[in-house]
Amino acid sequence: MEQDNAARRLHRVLKCAANKGEGHLQTYYAIARALDIDDPDANRHLFTNFFVLLHDVEHNIRQLKKVSDLDEYIDAVKEVQSILLLGMFQEKWETSFSRLDSQGLIKLLNACANFIDHEQLNPSLSAEQLQEYLEQCEALLQEVMNSDLPDDMKTFLIIRLEEICSAIRHYSIGGTERLRTVVEANIGGIILRSAGISPKIKDKLLFSKIFSWLFTLGGVLDLAANTQGYLLPKIAEFVKLLPPAP
Repeated sequence: MEQDNAARRLHRVLKCAANKGEGHLQTYYAIARALDIDDPDANRHLFTNFFVLLHDVEHNIRQLKKVSDLDEYIDAVKEVQSILLLGMFQEKWETSFSRLDSQGLIKLLNACANFIDHEQLNPSLSAEQLQEYLEQCEALLQEVMNSDLPDDMKTFLIIRLEEICSAIRHYSIGGTERLRTVVEANIGGIILRSAGISPKIKDKLLFSKIFSWLFTLGGVLDLAANTQGYLLPKIAEFVKLLPPAP
């Protein structure tokens, strides 16, 4: 399975922006189009994920243990950050990209992505998998909305599932790491909230269905490796206490 990491995602975004042939645009708008943000001025909260990505690239590289002269790569990534941040609202994309390309920084990002792959394994989900999981999450969301759960619990589950849908939709920026974090956090939150579920079978069936799906997605994301093997076994035991989903 292809691996996923922040450096690879940033490399893809920059290459996508370059291949769209919109160098005449301000860097901000060229990057936004590469992220499929149609109206960035009205959706600035979506674009903030790009700045998080710039930080994550440096963070991932600093964690490398087997690369010699690591400081040189860190300095190069800081130069990528500087070019993009300074040129975001002040330069056309063709100027920003030319500065990145002329210094070999695009190729360096690709090299860093390969270094990270060797030390920090993260499975990459295909477009087909992402679409499948998004449809499954949206189906669960619709089922919760149509359920007879108490309003407070329904609202809670809607928010949790919408967070997961959002992480799937913006996988090109947050990647496996972000999706794993969201799934992990929501599993823990739902476990705590489920203490108040009604003894009615219909309530338990819906919770069981959600847990089973989260458990499956967590396994695909290798959630156990991210939590030292503790979280998923606990979930497995918890799900046993609930009746099977229909």
